[in-house]
Amino acid sequence: MQHKNEVFKNLINFIQSKEKFAILVGKEYGHAHSIALAALLVCFFGQEKNILFRTSSVKDIEIYLSKALCGFWNGDPGDNKFRKRIKESVKKRNFSIASMNIFIDTINPRSQIITPEKLHGTIVYPVEIFLSHNCIFEKCLKDLQERNVEKVIFCTAIQEAKLDPLKLLKPVILNDEKSSFEDILKRSLLNHAFVT
Repeated sequence: MQHKNEVFKNLINFIQSKEKFAILVGKEYGHAHSIALAALLVCFFGQEKNILFRTSSVKDIEIYLSKALCGFWNGDPGDNKFRKRIKESVKKRNFSIASMNIFIDTINPRSQIITPEKLHGTIVYPVEIFLSHNCIFEKCLKDLQERNVEKVIFCTAIQEAKLDPLKLLKPVILNDEKSSFEDILKRSLLNHAFVT
């Protein structure tokens, strides 16, 4: 639990900083993307802000949203009304709460039609899927830059993801203040060298 609290604190610090890109390396036990979304909601609460959750597929998006939004729900997050609202929002690809709008899109450019031109915060999850096809990652990054995004949090689903293309963006590492991007990149490359 202490690790999650530290990560959450690091997320808040990043969102309030002048940095634009960050990476949150997933752990086996956690939902880094849900923690990232919750941090964006805390920082932007009550402000008219657009948040984007860009994922490889909308298959599990209900779970991600439920985990991040349950603390903002005025009632029992296990009740049918909450689940129904999440389900409807996933179908519409938009969820509004406390003046904030959460948009959901995917790798598929057709899903990005409803995404607004101005974005205040974006989560890209799982980034390793985007990175596995260089042209998809380049298109994603270009699209986000054209939308004038203020903050981008790249989240991995696994700890041993290949992250080399992110090096040019000089992202802030949110998991551990002692690790640099180069340290995480080296661990990732070493793990892949032993696996393959």
